[in-house]
Formats: sequence, structure tokens, C-alpha cells
Amino acid sequence: MEAEDEVSVQIKMETTAPKAAEPRHGWGENVLSCCCCLKTFPREVINEVILGNDAGTQEQSVFQRLCFCYCYPKARVNNGIEQIPELKGLAGLMIQDGDHVTAGSLTFLKYAKWDAETRIAYMPVFSGFGWWHGGTTGLWTEPAYTAWCCIMNVARLANYTYRFSFSEDYMHGDIDVLVNPCCCCGCVCLPAWFTLPRCLNHFTFEQDLGSKDGTEWTRYNAKCMGEAKPYYKLLQVWQPDGRQGKHFDRLQIAPQQVMITY
Repeated sequence: MEAEDEVSVQIKMETTAPKAAEPRHGWGENVLSCCCCLKTFPREVINEVILGNDAGTQEQSVFQRLCFCYCYPKARVNNGIEQIPELKGLAGLMIQDGDHVTAGSLTFLKYAKWDAETRIAYMPVFSGFGWWHGGTTGLWTEPAYTAWCCIMNVARLANYTYRFSFSEDYMHGDIDVLVNPCCCCGCVCLPAWFTLPRCLNHFTFEQDLGSKDGTEWTRYNAKCMGEAKPYYKLLQVWQPDGRQGKHFDRLQIAPQQVMITY
């Protein structure tokens, strides 16, 4: 009976929906949150924070209010990408696994702007101005380092956005970078209208051999029209419902403290 009770408790824990977690209350994290309009969380609970559809209940930060005039909470909109068998893994939390500069970053496409007909998804990395009615903050993590406090907010002002274009079989595709370069002149209230030419930097991706559910990808970089080379692996560490994913063990490569915009 005791063994059965333990199994029941374990099943209950695994099937419980994610709940919003509170930020870590260290003085350093509080300074980052107050001064840079970022929130810091331990990596072990970040799934509870950004997988939940709770943006509509969160107040906008001072940054969002002053720079974009977003004074009211914006609810996130589930785009239904998990209904596509080949892409359902991308609705869960994915980690960048490699030795590149953003190794350990966590993200997902559950709340990206998705067009099923054209198979194109738009992902404002750290939020920005002029996007659809859904909330776009807190969808991407970076390390809780001073440099990233500046980078994340500059990227937010520039509306730094990724456009994912998937093939018909959803097994590979291209990534384009879109920005609003007018932010350098103070014009931040413009959408991301400029696309970085692929001849300068071309990002591509494909599902790893044997993966057909979107849980394992390889990202490639090609610079200055050169040969595309593997850049990192993109692996699912949490499923869309908050349960541990296939590659949960790779969470260890993420920084112990990660930041998100709000």
C-alpha cells in the first residue's frame, strides 16, 4: 500500500499544471528587477514562470509603460503549435546546448505569432512595440549578468525579432532577423521592419535524425555567404504542460539564475 501511495503522489506531482513562481529575493536580483525592469529566477523553477498563460494578470514594467505606452496587462495567446505533431516539442521549453555565447538560454514558440497557412512564426525575443494583442514579455531567458541587463533592453527597444519559416514537412527551415534600426534615433514606437540580409548571416535549422516531434533540433550558421556550420543543439527540457522533457538533464548547462523581461 505504501508503494502504491508513493506512485500516486509521484503521478500527481508530474501532472500538476505549472504555477507562477516568485522571483528570488536576493539583493542583487532585486536591483536588477528594479533598475532594469527584468526579473530573475532560479533555473529550476523558470518553467513555472514562462510556460503559464498568466501574462494577462501581470502588470507592465516601467520600461514597457514609458517606452511603448503599454499601461495594461496583455494576455498571452496560445497559437496551437503543439497540435502539429512535428512541432509540438517547440511548445515546451527548449534549451540551447552548445559552447556559443548564448548557451543555456531557454525559449519556446507556444506564444509566438504563428501562421499555419504559411508555416511562419514571428518571435519577438525580448518583446517590443507594435506586436499583436498577446503579451510578448518573458518568453526568452538569458544569464543574470550585468551585460545582459543592457543587451536585453536594447534589443527590446529595437524590436529584435526572429522569423521562423518552416518547410512543408516541418523538418527544417530558415530564421531571419528583423529589427527596427530607427531606435538609434529614438523612434522606438515602430515595428521590426528591417530584415538582416541572409548574405551577411543566414540561420537555418533542422530536426535531428530520428526526431519527428520537435524535441531535438540542430541550428546552423552561415556567415558572409559561407558554408553553413552547426552552431548548437536545441533540446526540450520541459514539456508544454510543465512535466520534464526528454532532455531535462541538460538543464544543468543553464546559468543558475536566469533573467526575463516583463
